Amino acid sequence: MGLFGIGKKKETSSQYNQMPINDPLFRELTQYAALLLMKMGISKQPGLMFFKDDRGLLEGLFVQHTTNAQILQLRSMSEDTYVKVCGMHALGAGMYIAHMQDVVKKPLEEFSSEDLRDIANAFARTDAYELALNTLGIPLNSQNKQALDQIYVIGLGVGRRTVGSDLIKPQNIRTYMQVMFNAGVTVAYAQ
Repeated sequence: MGLFGIGKKKETSSQYNQMPINDPLFRELTQYAALLLMKMGISKQPGLMFFKDDRGLLEGLFVQHTTNAQILQLRSMSEDTYVKVCGMHALGAGMYIAHMQDVVKKPLEEFSSEDLRDIANAFARTDAYELALNTLGIPLNSQNKQALDQIYVIGLGVGRRTVGSDLIKPQNIRTYMQVMFNAGVTVAYAQ
């Protein structure tokens, strides 16, 4: 089994591989994030960019955040902190992966196994959000970072209003991470 599932055969995919998203939660979070990005001046339209095929990178991040003992320990300490970390990492992953298309000079759909492995390894070495901020030249102590933090922090509130305490269920975490990932792609494309 490869890192983050890269190199795995489809037949041995994880139980989460076909995890459906929660459509009402997805709509609520997408609407909120799209409007917030417009309000922040990051995007000009009320919509989020996304990858038609993220090549399993978000899936790997999701599986890590729902199976890794260290990350799950956060959930037992504070569910809200756990959700924020999931959102923060997904937002950063979307930002970083979208930026990497410029670095490797090809669309994500054409990334080689080595390109994907390099991204997965970068996520394993460094917090995906911090990696994205550093890569995009956004200082960690800046107002720009504080503004971006609002995407996943307010998203937590929208998620709680939409599904309540069920937000930490895998389907809802997967949905939350997908929207945060799409918001990250939108932020990176606006740079």
